[in-house]
Amino acid sequence: MRFPDQHFTVVVLANLAELSVDGFASKISKIYLGDKMTLPVAIQLAPEAMLKYVGKYEIKPGFIAEVSLQKKDLWIMTPDGTRWKLLPESEKKYFLEDREEEGLIFNKDEKGNVISMSSSWITA
Repeated sequence: MRFPDQHFTVVVLANLAELSVDGFASKISKIYLGDKMTLPVAIQLAPEAMLKYVGKYEIKPGFIAEVSLQKKDLWIMTPDGTRWKLLPESEKKYFLEDREEEGLIFNKDEKGNVISMSSSWITA
């Protein structure tokens, strides 16, 4: 993870595939930059309001993620099978559970139809 404005980078190396190096990097960045970061807060949305975001999205060429609604929560699954719970910050902006610095924005057309998803990062 890089935070160019703070001249801060976190690099985590591991020789165990099951280890979440991204999770460690996230925790380290929150410890080091915690007082400089403004993290999002989840709000409550009705499952019906989130249903329109269900689908497959090409995040970058060849990288297709799938968003699903399970019970009352949105989930995103990446091509490698990693799943993240998405927490709503607003009706169209979500962040990853336990990874508040990583967000997703559902982009809509002028009629309110979801047309794409883009990523956003919290900067300190």
